[in-house]
Amino acid sequence: MLRRYRFELILILLILCALIASHFYLS
Repeated sequence: MLRRYRFELILILLILCALIASHFYLS
């Protein structure tokens, strides 16, 4: 259960990084 939670947390962090990167590229 903890491992699955950690995997989802890493996935969310990757998505946030991608959103921030795309925001900087567009601006």
